[in-house]
Amino acid sequence: MTQQLLSTEKHDPPALIVPIAILAFAYALALFVCGGLSFAGLMSIRIGSQLLGSGLETMGPVPYFLYALALGASAWGLVRANNWGRRVLIVVCAGGVILLVPHISSAVMDERYLAMSLDGAQILVRVAIASYLWREGEWFQDAT
Repeated sequence: MTQQLLSTEKHDPPALIVPIAILAFAYALALFVCGGLSFAGLMSIRIGSQLLGSGLETMGPVPYFLYALALGASAWGLVRANNWGRRVLIVVCAGGVILLVPHISSAVMDERYLAMSLDGAQILVRVAIASYLWREGEWFQDAT
């Protein structure tokens, strides 16, 4: 038991860290593309509004870029086993859930079943990622 505590070996990452980082990179890339296309005037900002959440698309393309930056940086931190990347991604997931609450409430009131399903799936995935990263904190604390 003492031998394990004093060991300086690098532990393998938990099973879902790499898929979560890939998903965060892909989502950041989609947000960046939507922000770039809307900034160039080639796409309506409303088309990518499902990616942002509740009402942020009215602020122009800047929220797309900020959200993509936060996701990309936190995914990079996950890949590099930095504890700050884990914490930032937990906060981003929690913020995404908060931003989706008005959107899903509107979908429920209007009986839009596709929007309810999409928003509900996004909430489930974000809560699952945040809870997984919350539990796997000890691997990040050991990593340098």
